[in-house]
Amino acid sequence: TVVGRGLIRRIDPADVRREFAAQLERVIRIGVPVTHLDTHQHVHLWPSIGKVVAQLAVSRGIPAVRVPRSRRKHPIRIGVNLLSAQLRRQVARAGLRTTGDYAGLDEAGSFFGATFIQTLQNLADVPDAVLAVEINAHPGEVDDELHRFDWGYHWAEELGQLTDPDTRALIERLGFRTAPFPALSTPLT
Repeated sequence: TVVGRGLIRRIDPADVRREFAAQLERVIRIGVPVTHLDTHQHVHLWPSIGKVVAQLAVSRGIPAVRVPRSRRKHPIRIGVNLLSAQLRRQVARAGLRTTGDYAGLDEAGSFFGATFIQTLQNLADVPDAVLAVEINAHPGEVDDELHRFDWGYHWAEELGQLTDPDTRALIERLGFRTAPFPALSTPLT
């Protein structure tokens, strides 16, 4: 795992840079607009990987990096949030943007129903100084290829939650508005 390799200092930033740069170049070459950088399973929380991601964002003119965090009442929360705070500082030093808060890491694959509603209500209680929050979900169709992964995710239920008119009404009632990453107007300071 990334954490295991990181703990024994077996992550080579040059290898990470080559691989991520190649993937990013391919995405850009096929014409996909890149609004922010993220990594699969948020491995960029690991400091040496986060540094590479921030450097690639700067070098390619990508304005934002996702900075996940955890709210779970579990010891893992402490480690995730320490790494998250460090990544947030890297992102800020690089002059990049991110959201002020985040939800979806702990809820991955089960972000629907009461869990989704409670999370939105909790985010509505975040201080006004936090101008942007990110909801990270994993929607998919029932017959989607994503089902080749045996993660126990409820892809279709998350899609149903996100497309439900009641969700839109709840978002508006709580005072949120939806926007993509490019709507983040200023870099962190």
